[in-house]
Amino acid sequence: MSMIDWKDGDQRDTVHLIVQALTEGKVVALPTESSYLLCASGLNTDAAQSVAEYANTLSSRLSLIARGTGEILDYCPEISPVARRIVQRGMPGPIALNLSADERSLVSALGNELAGHLREGDQLSIRLPAHPAVLDVMRLLKGPVIAAEISSEQGVATSANDAAKAAGDACSFVVDDGPTHFGAAATAISVESNQCKLEVPGVVDNERLWQLSQLTILIVCTGNTCRSPMAQVILDSLLRKKFSLPPQNGPLSGAVFVASAGVSAFPGSPASQGARTAAKIRGLSLAAHQSSPVTRHSVEHADFVFAMTGTHRSAILQAMPEAASKVRLISGGTGDVSDPFGGDQAIYDSCADQIEGYLQTWVNSVDPSWLPQWQFD
Repeated sequence: MSMIDWKDGDQRDTVHLIVQALTEGKVVALPTESSYLLCASGLNTDAAQSVAEYANTLSSRLSLIARGTGEILDYCPEISPVARRIVQRGMPGPIALNLSADERSLVSALGNELAGHLREGDQLSIRLPAHPAVLDVMRLLKGPVIAAEISSEQGVATSANDAAKAAGDACSFVVDDGPTHFGAAATAISVESNQCKLEVPGVVDNERLWQLSQLTILIVCTGNTCRSPMAQVILDSLLRKKFSLPPQNGPLSGAVFVASAGVSAFPGSPASQGARTAAKIRGLSLAAHQSSPVTRHSVEHADFVFAMTGTHRSAILQAMPEAASKVRLISGGTGDVSDPFGGDQAIYDSCADQIEGYLQTWVNSVDPSWLPQWQFD
């Protein structure tokens, strides 16, 4: 078996060599950020069968390598909101995601034999590794790629030498990129509606799985010291009361995360006294609040972005027009929530009442299936 050094020479030449080998029906070992994978073109029956037999000898799951997050939706068109979040936030990355793939799935077009290898029950295991060797090959190769994680009694192969020894004659050559970045297996999970199960522990830990799957709401005003902080703690309280959730202890605390920010916020400012008092009247606290500006990441990560005014919404969309479908007014219509800054406590209390009314209406529409439920044992 030969070794090809990923770091030696022009990587574009290496990618073309891999594509040619897969097209010719050869089985190759490719590096990922977690471990090495035994890969074959799904268009070659013998090569695909060889990888399937290798996976079967290890009692491991055969995976389909996706070209991108959009192709995952083609293979699993009925993907749930929870699974969609995991795809959008966690992939490409070291996750093997098992999703339902019924007769409407693109996997049915792969032929009965290959589809039979890939399916377990009605579920399909999908990978989207972040390593450029895999990403670039998938960009150029026609047809699907199936893969099995290379492993032995000592565990998954996290180096080219380990991969060569464990794969043996099943592999034509190994693309050597040295030890993998994480040095451990990808995390395998199953998602059915909002029911999530850890199948095989790996690189992605339980806290990160919560973060990838949780319902996330971002609330935006101007300075992030008055309206949006009040809305943040009010919405968090309403959601946790409706769904009997434990108190929030940060972004990794479970099924729901509510954040706030400002389009002109200076980082680190406390909530205004009026906002703190309005929250305290409701049994809530803004004592630990520190203002933060809106960022591209915070908008991309959120499922919903609630803006206090049309001006705030316009400011967000001017920078991120692609977020139009998720950025809405907190009023649910066209009405704005006026800034109480500089007003007396009665103004703040009235503002908080208005915000709570708007948020209660939205919370009434939240479906339980939007919130993940995890089984880790």
